[in-house]
Amino acid sequence: MVTIKELFVRMIGRSPDKRDLEMIDKMAITIPDELKNDIGMKAELVLRAAHIRQLETVMNDAANEVRRKVEIDGEKWAMDAANRVWRHVEAQLPPSASTKVFWTLVMIVIVCALSFVFGWIMSAERYETASESLRALNETEFAFCVNDAAQHASQIRSGKVPGDAAQALREWTQSCAAEYDQRRAAL
Repeated sequence: MVTIKELFVRMIGRSPDKRDLEMIDKMAITIPDELKNDIGMKAELVLRAAHIRQLETVMNDAANEVRRKVEIDGEKWAMDAANRVWRHVEAQLPPSASTKVFWTLVMIVIVCALSFVFGWIMSAERYETASESLRALNETEFAFCVNDAAQHASQIRSGKVPGDAAQALREWTQSCAAEYDQRRAAL
């Protein structure tokens, strides 16, 4: 009797990962009991799971490409849209100079507002990632500081540096905690 994993390796050419096995199990729930050990049904499940994985990969790649394209072409698109609107409005206006100046100023304000809103939306993800990086850096610096305090205390205990090891360790860790709090408050 061939198992699903062996069949997956034979048919797809790689061993199934956790996601593949979850999909196969999810699809196998609805199969009648008399067909669960059928090699053709197992092959169908393997092919469907591999196909779904390929579709997920394609969808993720497409979403990443669209996200990148929007970041690059977003401002150009906003300016082109504003120019199209401006040309449409300008074609319907009377040709007086004061009216043209007024509508020019209105369109500049609209373009600036659209650019600001679009930039705000696109930069939110970058700022969130930067904030997470700063938090991780803060935690790492705290760990290094505590490690340095422990090394200094061990040097005092070994007699390389004179002083009270317990007191030095307390003072260093309190200093580390104060620096940690200051960095967290700055975030």
